[in-house]
Amino acid sequence: MSMAVNSGSQIQSLSQQIASGRQINSAADNAAGLGIAERMSAQERGLNQGTRNTADMQSLARTAEGAMSSINNNLQRLNELALQATNGIMTDSDRGNIQREVDQILDNIQQTSQSTQFNTRNLLDGSAQNLHTASSPDGSGMSVSIPDMSLESLGLDGFNVTGNFDLSSIHNAMNMVNSARSQLGATSNRMDYVMTSNDITSLNLASARSRIEDTDMARATSELAQERVIEQYQISMQQREQEQLETQTQRLFTM
Repeated sequence: MSMAVNSGSQIQSLSQQIASGRQINSAADNAAGLGIAERMSAQERGLNQGTRNTADMQSLARTAEGAMSSINNNLQRLNELALQATNGIMTDSDRGNIQREVDQILDNIQQTSQSTQFNTRNLLDGSAQNLHTASSPDGSGMSVSIPDMSLESLGLDGFNVTGNFDLSSIHNAMNMVNSARSQLGATSNRMDYVMTSNDITSLNLASARSRIEDTDMARATSELAQERVIEQYQISMQQREQEQLETQTQRLFTM
């Protein structure tokens, strides 16, 4: 009877493994293996979330860099107008007309610095400092800081071509913007490496966990067939024993 119960339990376990595709369906199946697999699973999921976090931060950085590109285009036009205003043929009236476009450009730069956002967070007003990127399963990762792109920070607040002005202030502003864009570009490239590393590590962990958790279908199917043969044999033997017992009992009553 005990053999039949053990065989039935083994058949149930193998059937469950084949149906679920997992050889560990409860702690009783493999307590040590379950603990290892769960730790691997936690690390794998942490890596995958870290990749998503990094991708989100990369999108933030690219949004900021795109806005800085717009500011740089405005600075290029501002430089052209300032050069035009320095030309000796310009009258005060001409410079006044140029200043009206300069004012529009300055307003546009200031507006961009104050209104550029990602997930409602301002990016170019100097408040985006030390933005942590949780790119690893333990929550560690790089920090991103984006400099202030306001007119005050760029040194262009009140820039006016109708009076005395210095072209170098525009060049300094352009250098600030280009330096910030280069930094963000390098940061974005670094994030690419982090995400690639996370993906590779996650893939290797998934493969290792699969070797612990997943069912070897060929082996399980073969063992299940063997156990069913054993079970049928045990049932047949029990039936034969029962028949022999009944025959002996009948003989006793007929004597």
